[in-house]
This record gives sequence, C-alpha cells and structure tokens, in this order.
Amino acid sequence: MEKGNDMERRAQVIKLVGGDQALVSVKRIHACTGKCESCHGCAGPNDLIEAVAENPVGAAPGDQVALSSSRAIMGYAAAVYLLPTLFFIGGYFLPFPWEGARIAASFTGLAAGVLLCRWLAKRKKDHIQLEITRILNAEDDLQ
Repeated sequence: MEKGNDMERRAQVIKLVGGDQALVSVKRIHACTGKCESCHGCAGPNDLIEAVAENPVGAAPGDQVALSSSRAIMGYAAAVYLLPTLFFIGGYFLPFPWEGARIAASFTGLAAGVLLCRWLAKRKKDHIQLEITRILNAEDDLQ
C-alpha cells in the first residue's frame, strides 16, 4: 500500500494467525463526544474491534502497532450513504403522473439502493486490506 493513501490507527496485536498475519484489536471511533446521556444509547467510547491484518514488520502479540487501511474504505462508506440517497431521489423523478406513484417509486429506489450496497459489501469484503506498518514506541502519538 502506498503511504500517502493510507489512514493509520493505533492497534494492539492479540495473536499471530497464519503466515504473515496477525489478529489486532482496534479502538472503535465514535462520532459522539462521550456524553452518552445526550443521545441516549451510545455504545460506549471504549469499544474494541478485532480484525486480521497483514504483518510484514513482524509484530509480536502485545505490541502496539500502527494499523493502516486503504482509502477504499472511504469509497465504500460513501457508496453506502450515496447510492440509496441517489436511488431515492431518482425514483421520485421517474415520469409517473400521480404523486403517490412517485413517492412509492422513491421508496422502491431506496430499497434497491440498500440492496445494491449489501450486494457490493459482500462482493468487496475481501478487498479491504489492513496492514501493520510499524511497531509503535510509548512516545508515538497515534490514536
């Protein structure tokens, strides 16, 4: 992966799996400010996600590492939001003579957009690459 196209996050190696792969634990990023009472139902700012990442640097279990992911993740996230929205709006502008038919076409388009996103997610699941780029020191400032 090219260094300029990556996003890095701090992770911890849990165990080695396979040849050059490791199971890592990454802190989930939340959009909230940590004031859970304000939105009633925050999952908590300390949720951890486990994922398998390529380990070309030879990190060992317990190591704090920089985990890199390709920008493809941003494209997938944009598709998840944009496709259903575009299908919803596009459905409304289909040439139906009745307002009710256009509204029904909008919701049909929304459903089609969601189903398309689910299909794309299943198809592209293996194309999102995570890679351990370096082993971190205590003074490294990476979230």
